[in-house]
Amino acid sequence: MMKVKKFFVFILALTVFNTSFSQDFRQYIKEGDKQFDEANYYCAAWFYKKAMQLDGSLYDVIYKYAEASRMNTDYNEAEKYYLRILEDNKARFPLALFWLGDVQKSQGQYQKAQKNFSEYLKLHENEGDYFAKKSKREILSCETALVLKFDPTDVNIIHIDTSVNTVNGEYAPNVITDSVMFYSSLISTKNTKDTNMLCAKIFMAKNIRDTIYAKGVMLDTLINSAGYNVINPFFHTATQTLYYSKSPVKVTEGKSQIYRCTFKNNHCTSPERLPDKINKPDYSNLQPSIAKTKKGDIFMFVSDCSGGSGMMDIWYAPLDNDGNFGDVRNLGIRMDIDTSLAHLYDTKSKINSPDDDISPFYDEYDSTLYFSSQWHNGLGGFDIFKVKGDFNKWGEPQNMGYPVNSSWNDIYYTLDTKGKYAFFASNRKGSMFKKKETCCNDIWTYKVNKIRKIDSLLTAQQVKEKVERQVKVFEKEIKQLVPLTLYFDNDYPNPKTKDTVTTSVYDFLFDQYMGREAEFRTKYSKGLSKTQAIKAVDETDDFFLNEVQKGYDGLVGFTQLMEELLSKNQVIVVTMKGYCSPLNTFDYNKNLAKRRISSLMNYFMEYKGGLFKKYVDNKQLILEQVPIGKLSNSNVSEDLKDQRNSVYSPAASLERKIQIIAVQLTR
Repeated sequence: MMKVKKFFVFILALTVFNTSFSQDFRQYIKEGDKQFDEANYYCAAWFYKKAMQLDGSLYDVIYKYAEASRMNTDYNEAEKYYLRILEDNKARFPLALFWLGDVQKSQGQYQKAQKNFSEYLKLHENEGDYFAKKSKREILSCETALVLKFDPTDVNIIHIDTSVNTVNGEYAPNVITDSVMFYSSLISTKNTKDTNMLCAKIFMAKNIRDTIYAKGVMLDTLINSAGYNVINPFFHTATQTLYYSKSPVKVTEGKSQIYRCTFKNNHCTSPERLPDKINKPDYSNLQPSIAKTKKGDIFMFVSDCSGGSGMMDIWYAPLDNDGNFGDVRNLGIRMDIDTSLAHLYDTKSKINSPDDDISPFYDEYDSTLYFSSQWHNGLGGFDIFKVKGDFNKWGEPQNMGYPVNSSWNDIYYTLDTKGKYAFFASNRKGSMFKKKETCCNDIWTYKVNKIRKIDSLLTAQQVKEKVERQVKVFEKEIKQLVPLTLYFDNDYPNPKTKDTVTTSVYDFLFDQYMGREAEFRTKYSKGLSKTQAIKAVDETDDFFLNEVQKGYDGLVGFTQLMEELLSKNQVIVVTMKGYCSPLNTFDYNKNLAKRRISSLMNYFMEYKGGLFKKYVDNKQLILEQVPIGKLSNSNVSEDLKDQRNSVYSPAASLERKIQIIAVQLTR
């Protein structure tokens, strides 16, 4: 069974290869396979892409590239190539449909993801394997995600500044009182071949005030061993002991193991590897954490060792004052039951699952375990969950909600020792990056609101304040979608007329346009050399996915946010603008642009059976147009006989658009 990506190992060696690599198709694939096996997914994708540029007709290579892109969290690119696979080779690559749903959910495209999971389950339900069970779970999870997204919790997420966060990636924060934060960060190092690579090391940053930290300092080489990723720091204050895990930079050279050392005055004694009862040989063991309970300290960690519920599970063992460990148990087995009798009891908790369950943290003051999972109902990727319990009995895991969770990976939740601030790592939008947005994790925080009441117990003022906080979240999101660009087929709607209005609705026009993607591909690549034709097909697919499809997805999200804001008595002014391309006369295109805006107005007015009509009538929703703008792209042909360039090229297609250029909100 193909394993799901282990995000918590967190991007191992990232070698910078010589771009003069011999342009041999087989060599590119061979090197891509090697990098994939070593978990260097960025490099694997680079080699597969090079191979596809030489021959883009082999679906085995296209599938390899989609897989490497997904594992590298380049979900947009993965979606594009899974879609290409499914057009012609669905039977040969049955998991492409499952993974398409997975990457769409990770981009917040819940309705599309749900449709693809449903289709996969319909085809494979009788197989009863992980993918069938996961699809069934995800169909429900996508419903939950929409509910969570539009009922945000009362928190203000803060991005820790560049004193800690960098473009390479940070994660696993562990905050001691309000004075020090331990965390892991990827840094550039040299290997034995003198080539650059990224390697994880443990840093420490002193707190200045609230969420402001001094520049992080890397710990000494006794901890940060050369040739290893050193990750997951956890400082046990009572014994002044730093626990952490480390693994060889090359995953083929060994598994993650957990270590500890006495840490005083910013220095570590000689580290010791924890015994085999913790570090199960031949398995990955990482993410140490200690829970303080009424019955004593409990050591927690994560492992894929045998006897678990699925992939990575949370395990635990009693820890005495001398640092000795008791029997190791899966978090699903009750501590007060003799293991020899465990088969007689329903001892499995609802924490560990068939999927990855990771990064445990226990809050002793609230008797609550926090962890991240890819199985329980969430918004996408890893979500953070909390569950009340005492290691003998656990309640039901609860999703921490939006915006603590996102459609991306949200992991390593922890509280400072005063319980004032929560910290976690996430590769959500807004994280720092060099090339690919959401490629890397950053550390985020928020101030904990300890007073939480159900709505029926809130005072009128508290209800008002809650609504205002929600409005701020929705307002921020809707403004991030602007300018929102929507694209149209050539001369649509109402071709060859001078009408300024239409009865067509934008979503209908969008569906028709997307249905012509194959035709655009064929016409734009016709007559070109093999290499140029591959490039033309790629450009066409990029346009339809990243411009047409993403524009429509943005419109769906924009409209849903409008609905939420209007229900909270916001006055919304939406400003739309059309554009004229150089093809045909300005007067003709001016009328065409007005028809296109008219189709968008129809979309808004027909939304949910005319839900917005009452808001338009009472002027709570104002849809306004500004003068038509003229486009002047010298690269676009104006020759109707040259339809390859004047109609079917991405450059020409980019000019057939309208935009929502502004949204204003008042009360």
